[in-house]
Amino acid sequence: MRIMLVLAKDNIYRFDSLHQRKYYPQITLITLESLIDKKYNAEIVLVDEGVEEYDATSSKYSDKKFDLICISAVISASRRAKEISKFWKDRGAYTQIGGHYATVLSDEALEYFDTVIVMDEDKNVRDNRIGQLTYIMNLFGKIASLNKLD
Repeated sequence: MRIMLVLAKDNIYRFDSLHQRKYYPQITLITLESLIDKKYNAEIVLVDEGVEEYDATSSKYSDKKFDLICISAVISASRRAKEISKFWKDRGAYTQIGGHYATVLSDEALEYFDTVIVMDEDKNVRDNRIGQLTYIMNLFGKIASLNKLD
């Protein structure tokens, strides 16, 4: 089985030939790769379009056959994720999407991908995020109060 894991680029998070290393690779793809069970003996290709010269539809990959294309995308990268999905579906691959885009706009994503993976909204995770945001807002309030003393 051949699997391609893709972090889709957008207008900001993309390879820039002038700067070449504008961004550091994110941990998303290597984390996903580590979760794939070794019993599948899968050949896995990681494509982080934000830091690599070759994107997921370039000639470097287009002549290869992949069984599964897994894409992670934020909302601003959804157009690119759809392009990647169409490109590989036309070549017989099964596509799936995860990330912020898939979670927030899952109904739309179902029109373009074979599988849409949404983030589970665990109450403890949500409460923790709300607690963190409240802490940060209170901290900024204290900083603003200190600035008024000047």
